[in-house]
Amino acid sequence: GSSQFRLLNAWGELGRFGAGQTYSLFMNPDTFPNVIDYWGPNGMVYLRNPQVRYTAYDHEGMKAMFSLESPYSAVDSGKALEKYPNENIQGRTKWPDAVGKLSLDRDWGQFQAAGILRSIGYETTTTPDNNPSGEKTGWGINLNGWLKTVGKDRFTGQVAYGEGIASYMNDGGVDLAPNSSLQAETVSSLGWFAYYDHYWNDKLSSSIGYS
Repeated sequence: GSSQFRLLNAWGELGRFGAGQTYSLFMNPDTFPNVIDYWGPNGMVYLRNPQVRYTAYDHEGMKAMFSLESPYSAVDSGKALEKYPNENIQGRTKWPDAVGKLSLDRDWGQFQAAGILRSIGYETTTTPDNNPSGEKTGWGINLNGWLKTVGKDRFTGQVAYGEGIASYMNDGGVDLAPNSSLQAETVSSLGWFAYYDHYWNDKLSSSIGYS
């Protein structure tokens, strides 16, 4: 119901360097199961993100890559608004997210391990000094890949866990929220899925899985 322009991918590479908007290095689009759901598995790491990327190693199917990516803080004020009803608390980011990934492609399939480190901040927009404010450190690990079985069939899956990485999840939630003492802390996230893709022929396939 909308004709608004939406940019999906705008990416360029020169040698070992890349820049623009594409899939986050923290995710693996190759693990997307063969399903017709537009969003895919709800526990999947899934984000297109502006970034700069460097491939430090690329030889015989093994890659080591690093990226600095556009940050974003999903902040939930929670019960803090009950104590401070006139304060408008929002996310604040000062530093890019740092991501590293090791990728291995072989005849049997693919395996990737990615890690992320990020600064997640917040500030109050209705006070002269923007306080209360602060920042926390978020981190995450994503292990994923796919395994060939018979013909074109394959198992595909992912396990991702971290603190303050909900912004990178398909149906994540929030990165930062107040605890019982109304102090900001990162929110834990666990996202996983496992699917099996079966190809009956070149034109017909089925997929079964859980996320």
